[in-house]
Amino acid sequence: IANNVIAHLREIYTKTLSSREINTELTIHNTQPYQYNDMYFIHHGDWFRTDTNKKQIFQRYHKYSNFVEPIVSIRNMMNSQISKNIKGTTDSELMFHLFIHFLSDKSSLLRNYRDHIAKAWNKTVTTIAQCGFQNSSNVVFTYGNYVMFSNIYKNGSLLEIKQLPLYVNYQDGVTICSSRIVPNMTPVSKNKIYIYNRRSKYLSE
Repeated sequence: IANNVIAHLREIYTKTLSSREINTELTIHNTQPYQYNDMYFIHHGDWFRTDTNKKQIFQRYHKYSNFVEPIVSIRNMMNSQISKNIKGTTDSELMFHLFIHFLSDKSSLLRNYRDHIAKAWNKTVTTIAQCGFQNSSNVVFTYGNYVMFSNIYKNGSLLEIKQLPLYVNYQDGVTICSSRIVPNMTPVSKNKIYIYNRRSKYLSE
């Protein structure tokens, strides 16, 4: 019996897309969860750019010049082993591998690995914002005994960007979902990092 069950349903943007563009999005490489060694990651939400005074969603505009430059900049931060593991075109996969980049930095490794995960995730969110992206996202990450989850809302623009819901329940382990799939689920606070240790049953915020 599996200790962790992680699942993701993706609804892609299709308005104004051609059949060819839709088929390009619907590939196994754009299917979550993403995996790197024994690490698993799912992402619900979007990165946006607002520098054209309109809300541009990553999936629809990632090939446009104002997206390409920061995407290349993020990928260039990573070592070749991590970067070459990126096979698809989603902000989700890019976010995961940026996180792995910071998580793999042994020069900043903390004695408590829980704190190291939190530090790496903070660097990930900060870097995304520094590259000019607005960010409305839910994420779940699992590695070993650790389950990290977070609801991110970073909007420095004047445009309206919807904040996503995320809920958690701690009965019989931990259940995390963007909808209330079991009774007594409570909302997750935005812009906080939650790390649950399955072995000790300890939750840190």
